[in-house]
Amino acid sequence: MTFREHRQGDEIFQHDEGAWNISAIREGINTEPSTFKTIEIPLDRKFIDYCKRNIGVSVKRARELTIAQREDPGIIITRERGDELHVFMIDGHHRSLASMARLACIK
Repeated sequence: MTFREHRQGDEIFQHDEGAWNISAIREGINTEPSTFKTIEIPLDRKFIDYCKRNIGVSVKRARELTIAQREDPGIIITRERGDELHVFMIDGHHRSLASMARLACIK
């Protein structure tokens, strides 16, 4: 992937694991699609509760997303540490919650 400098207005995700420029990653997805792969990850209530409790994901905001917004895939980072694979989402928490809300009533 080709990296670019940070630009004013870029969306940045801060995490204990680091900071990612979501805007630049989305540009990379559009210009270098072979660098990325789409995978299906089943979501469960534990993940949704984590998003609401630790990331500040709002059920109200998730329900207000348009269909096009809900269908936009999230971005997940994977990191290998020794024999373990660490997986965490850096973009798409509200969309994930919205997809879960369609399957079950979430308060």
